[in-house]
Amino acid sequence: MGKILQISKTLNPTNPFCFVFDYFLYENDIDDKKYINQLKKVILKKEKIIVKKYPFTSDSGTGVGKHSLTGRTSEYNVLDWKESKKLKKYIRKAYDDFLKNLSVEPEKNIYVQCWANVLRKKEKLKHHSHSKLNDRYSYISGHISIHVDNTNTYYMDPITKNVMPHKNIEGRITLFPMWLPHYTDTIKTNLNRITIAFDIKTEKGWMEDIYDHKKSHWIKI
Repeated sequence: MGKILQISKTLNPTNPFCFVFDYFLYENDIDDKKYINQLKKVILKKEKIIVKKYPFTSDSGTGVGKHSLTGRTSEYNVLDWKESKKLKKYIRKAYDDFLKNLSVEPEKNIYVQCWANVLRKKEKLKHHSHSKLNDRYSYISGHISIHVDNTNTYYMDPITKNVMPHKNIEGRITLFPMWLPHYTDTIKTNLNRITIAFDIKTEKGWMEDIYDHKKSHWIKI
């Protein structure tokens, strides 16, 4: 079973006009090291092919630039790869566990957009979020550490600006609210930082918030 971390909590509000803002982060570890290593090799093998095949669209404010996998998140989906059969199960299992731990009924159908990030020496993911704070379709995002070499992801409370460092551990899957700002360390070694990231939409969100020509790009799990 995964672990729930409460990032922000309003302690004992004294009246109904106090601002109440609680949110949570989920983490669990994938024990199949052989599969994690397989994903590492597949991502590095496909990286140049994807960058060459698809045009740069946007790096979503991460600052990794036009030659990155991150800059093509809307053009491919890792869950389309033949090697991702287990990955779908791990994401679904983590999602169900997260919601059940919060006493929330999981959605029967969820839709996932999934991509890979490869960071090299002197690179980092700048402060960014996967949706706006007031996005009515905002749901859940996540990432899986594939090869991380003693790095951290930092989550920032958008109200208080408090920052929570979160150590990246290979095989760890982390889920968080889609609107939660986050960023990473700058890579200081010659070892690549490789992660898989994803966004999850409810069926309502997929139906109403995704353009029709992009709906097939999201994978139902």
